Amino acid sequence: MAGIGTALYNGVNGLRSFSTAVSVVSDNIANANTAGFKANTIRFCDFVAGYYSTVSSFNDREGSGSRPLAILTNFAQGPIMNTSNWSDLAINGKGFFGVQTSDDTPITYYTRDGGFYVDKDGNLVNYLGLKVLGGDGSTAITGLNDYTDLVVKENGEIWGVKNGQFVNTGQQICLFYFNDPNMLVRTGGNLWTWKGDESGIIKNQPGKDGMGTIISFALEGSNVDLSEELVNMIIYQADFNANSKVITTSADMLNTAVNIVR
Repeated sequence: MAGIGTALYNGVNGLRSFSTAVSVVSDNIANANTAGFKANTIRFCDFVAGYYSTVSSFNDREGSGSRPLAILTNFAQGPIMNTSNWSDLAINGKGFFGVQTSDDTPITYYTRDGGFYVDKDGNLVNYLGLKVLGGDGSTAITGLNDYTDLVVKENGEIWGVKNGQFVNTGQQICLFYFNDPNMLVRTGGNLWTWKGDESGIIKNQPGKDGMGTIISFALEGSNVDLSEELVNMIIYQADFNANSKVITTSADMLNTAVNIVR
């Protein structure tokens, strides 16, 4: 009877694992057209409980199914999609844009979604109203209402027309990178927060010391591979069904044992 009970619990743990896996895949598929989105993958590990009852002195641990070990993010480059808006910016290579709230104690977020615009105060902001960081990575990009026909160069410099001349606005976008990108945490709205200490953040100009370059009139698309995700969905669904079959089979065996006693 203990073996049947263990099989039931193994099946339940398997259902939980592959239910999480299907959730991860469905999130990837839902964001296949989200600018700057990075696909996630799930890793499993075995789950153990007690020991097998054997006559050997070398007892092995008894398995209790599987559980999710980690959900990892694929930070590979997504496709570059051309747009008609100068303030749509894509990063070609490594790096993230920094955006910041306007509170008294501002919070900095990081994003690969370069869908920006100039607000009424001349600040370069994203569609959540967060200010894009430039310079040394601590100041907002502002004063852009004084210019027309703006464009961003590969090194992040913003140029525009003022008094009939094409000039440097004096503003330059800063890019951020991290010693361990897996310590970035998704917060929604195409944003990430950094959970490490400040020493793990690298700030630099676009195109300098291995940092990516800026492409104006473009956005980076999602790096989700739909064909791969659909294959994963089929595999995880089959695994889910197999664990469900383990539960029903174990239940039938338990019912048979109970009927024998009767």
